[in-house]
Amino acid sequence: MREDTEDNTVARHLEAYLLWLFGWTLFYTSQGNSVPKHLLRYARPIAEAPLDEVPQFSWGSAVLAAMYRGLCTGCVKVTSTEPIFLGCLLLLQLWAYERFLIGQPRVDMSPYPGGFDEDDVDRPTMGSLWCLRRTKKSYPDFVGMFDTLVNTDVRWRPYRFEEVEARAPHALSSLCHRDIAYWMTRRPVVFDIHIEDYAVHRVMRQFDLYQDSPLSAMSAVPASVHRYSPAFSFSLH
Repeated sequence: MREDTEDNTVARHLEAYLLWLFGWTLFYTSQGNSVPKHLLRYARPIAEAPLDEVPQFSWGSAVLAAMYRGLCTGCVKVTSTEPIFLGCLLLLQLWAYERFLIGQPRVDMSPYPGGFDEDDVDRPTMGSLWCLRRTKKSYPDFVGMFDTLVNTDVRWRPYRFEEVEARAPHALSSLCHRDIAYWMTRRPVVFDIHIEDYAVHRVMRQFDLYQDSPLSAMSAVPASVHRYSPAFSFSLH
C-alpha cells in the first residue's frame, strides 16, 4: 500500500491478514479456501482499534484448546473423509523440533547477533530460531526412527536456562516469559465450542519438575462438555 492509503483501507488489509493468520495458522480447519465466520468478531475489532486500545485475548490458551481437540480428533479418526489434524500445526511442529532429532531441519545454530534494547519484544522467540527447511527423509524413515525411540533420545527439558543460553545468548523476547505466572495453572482452556483440560501434569519434566508415572487418564473436564453443539459459543477471554 502507498503511504497515503486511507485508514479504512489499511484496516481492511489488516483484517484480511488476521483472518488468514487465525484460519490457516492458529486455528487451522478443513474448510479449504475459507475461514470460520466466527473469527470475524475477533479480527475486525483488532484491525479497527487504535494501537493502544487493541482488544486483548488469551490467544495462547485458545490455541492450546484448538490443538488439544485437533489431536483428539486425529487419534480417533475412523474414515478417510475425516480431517487428519486440525488446530495449530505449526505449534506441534515446533514442539517436536525442540524434543526430537527425528525430522528436525538442518539449521545454523550459531548465536544470533545482538543489538536489542532491554526487554525488547522484538528479540527472537524459541520458535523463530528454527529455520524451516525440507528434509530428505521419507515417511517410512520417520516411522522406523520413532519405533526405535528410547527415553534417552528425547530432549525432555528444552527450556532449561543452559539450553536457552546456548540457543539464544542474547536472550529471548520478553513475550516468552510474560505469562510465566500462569504456566502451572490447572484450569480448562477454551476456544469456541472446545473446552479442554490444560494437562500441565503431563509435561512436568519440561518445567524441571518431578513427573508422575504412570499418569492418570482422568480429565478435569466432564465428558458431557465435549458433546456441546455449535449452538454454544465461548469467547477467547
